[in-house]
Order: sequence, then structure tokens, then C-alpha cells
Amino acid sequence: VEVLSKKGDVFRLDRVVEMQDNLIYVIDYKTGEIRDSYLKQIDNYKKLLSEIYKREIKGAIIYVDLNQTIEI
Repeated sequence: VEVLSKKGDVFRLDRVVEMQDNLIYVIDYKTGEIRDSYLKQIDNYKKLLSEIYKREIKGAIIYVDLNQTIEI
């Protein structure tokens, strides 16, 4: 999913899921080690989506290699 910010920057989100309970999830898939910068990336995606959707927005990072999910 590509999202255009108000400044004109293009962001490519791995997955955006609309849930039935008025909730939007932004999911990012990562390989390798856990990094704090990924949390900031998801926070930015959540802010971008909050400008589009008038719903609750949550985020998740799925670390494929580690078989671990962090929900934000």
C-alpha cells in the first residue's frame, strides 16, 4: 500500500488490514534483529493512516526470522 503524506512524501506500507470492529492494523514485516527505529516507523505509519481513517489504528511488526510479533 502506498500512502502520500501531506508534504508529498510516498510511504510504502507492507499491509493495512481493516477489521470488522472499526479497527485498522498496519503491519510491517522484518527480517533480522529487533530495532527501535522500526517502532518509530510504525508510529509514523499510524499517524499517516489516522489522517485517512477515522478509526482506531494499531500497528504490528512481524519478525519473520525470529518468529516474533510486537504489537504497538
